[in-house]
Amino acid sequence: MHSIYIAALITTIFSIFIAGIIALKISKRKLRYLLNPGLISLPGSYIAFNFVRTPIDNVVRLVFNISPLLKSLPLWYYFIVLSYAPIIEELMKLTPLTIPFFRKNITKDNRIAAGMIIGLGFGIGEMWLIAIWLSRDASIISYHWYQLGGYIFERIVSCFSHGVFTVVAIRGLGNKFIKYIIYAMGLHTLSNLPIILFNAGFIRLDKITFQNVMSIYLLVFVLGLGFILGKVIKK
Repeated sequence: MHSIYIAALITTIFSIFIAGIIALKISKRKLRYLLNPGLISLPGSYIAFNFVRTPIDNVVRLVFNISPLLKSLPLWYYFIVLSYAPIIEELMKLTPLTIPFFRKNITKDNRIAAGMIIGLGFGIGEMWLIAIWLSRDASIISYHWYQLGGYIFERIVSCFSHGVFTVVAIRGLGNKFIKYIIYAMGLHTLSNLPIILFNAGFIRLDKITFQNVMSIYLLVFVLGLGFILGKVIKK
């Protein structure tokens, strides 16, 4: 088995354990009612990327004549790219709520746990999608799974983050739903902002230094999300 798939399997187990513990602590109802929306979210990242984001980006590139061969892209284009994931992914994660069979089991008492499970499902799907991409990278083949700590850490953070983003959005079910979805999109934007700024040339660091700085940023970001989750739970 390719080392990246072993890393993805280990990361999946850790992510399920972490998000599952949080969901069990939050919800007083049996979680089996919430597992189906989580399973529905598994292919969400694949669908969002291949059938929504990529076609939209192709249209943008075509309309503004942005060739993939360009070494230097317009700055405004980087900020469009920054908006893709927060808007498309946060809306995609909410699609299970449009299915009455699943929606009826999400109540005021368990909606925060539902958000964690839906976000986890989406995050796991994204994790394996990225693993497939990385498996095609010849330089990855020589690595053992335990040398892929950066991938493991980033994907665990991503699963937790997706869970909290969805919790924030679902927290507003009712009259303030759109407002809380925008909050979730804003948090998602902050998680991706350093990478976009680095790619756009605003952050001038070598790749190794940036990766180290990014790890610290993600750690601080996760602590912030933990604080937000605690606040949402108490309300």
